[in-house]
Amino acid sequence: MQNNQQTLESLDSTLKKYQEKIEKLNERLKANSSQNTPNISSKIEDIKKLFQKAEQGYEQLKNSSEDAWEANKDASLETFEQLKTDFNDLMGNFPPENLADVADEAIEYAQSMLEETLTYVRNNPGTSTMLALIAGFVLGKIIRLR
Repeated sequence: MQNNQQTLESLDSTLKKYQEKIEKLNERLKANSSQNTPNISSKIEDIKKLFQKAEQGYEQLKNSSEDAWEANKDASLETFEQLKTDFNDLMGNFPPENLADVADEAIEYAQSMLEETLTYVRNNPGTSTMLALIAGFVLGKIIRLR
């Protein structure tokens, strides 16, 4: 049950981040007057629809019974992964306005990877511990050979 709560908290946090990113995208679209604007606008609308689907999946997961939890979780995670992929593809259409934008995007990416890693470790402590032990053993062997 605690893993379920952690999953919900992680998804809720992700929804909030994407809501902010979509708002920023709309602002950048208004500021960017390139000829690709209609194409980008339709992609943003597709992302908004996918975001709504992710919100619905989150709500469905939040209200799931224990029996339906795993199926709803898998469907929700798939939608969130698709949202991430589509969003990252769309961001390639916008040139960074300055170095600070690039740095902010890199920081956001690193934070999202850290969150995903921590969620995996929380949900799979045995596997995570075993992988850490194996990695430590291999590194120890490599260092000792030098």
